Amino acid sequence: MKVYTGSIQNCNNENSISVYKLIDSCGNTTIPSQDMMNSEDYLEIVRSFVGQYYNSVLRAINPSEVFIQLSEGSILVSPEEPEEFSCRQLIAAWLELYYGLEIREVTILENGKMKTLPRNVYYQMCKSILEEMIKEDIDMNGYTSIAAAYAYERAKKVAQNDALNEMGISEIVYVRLAEALEKKLGSGRQKK
Repeated sequence: MKVYTGSIQNCNNENSISVYKLIDSCGNTTIPSQDMMNSEDYLEIVRSFVGQYYNSVLRAINPSEVFIQLSEGSILVSPEEPEEFSCRQLIAAWLELYYGLEIREVTILENGKMKTLPRNVYYQMCKSILEEMIKEDIDMNGYTSIAAAYAYERAKKVAQNDALNEMGISEIVYVRLAEALEKKLGSGRQKK
């Protein structure tokens, strides 16, 4: 599935979903201002914000509950411009880590076509910090990618659900999904 991010000013159409409606809050965090991000301490500012946002918002949310609200071509929007630090970047990175997606920043041109924009300087930094925090927080079950570990956890839950098993939906489907994601994203399951 293709999902995008963008500024509400440049991507306001029928596929737009406000990150604040999708997640329901920005927690008790204040997005760092552009002046703060231009300071020498910006790395610590980013690390602090990502930690606060993860602990107060993302940690409490089941990624599946967010993912099912998306459809092909959804654009996660917030008011910040593409070059500014924003919550949509964190939510995009979080979804990428849990689902193995590649979510691109876009703008919609006057002719209605979508143009991919380069990610700003903060995106990869946020994603790396978030990945580190999630890996410390969840059982990786020997997998190297969060997406594979998450798929495996869902498989375990399916295996414990008698009703799904009676319908023929078994753990093997999710285990195969976890293995495919790990092959695409990681280096294989690690031996314990």
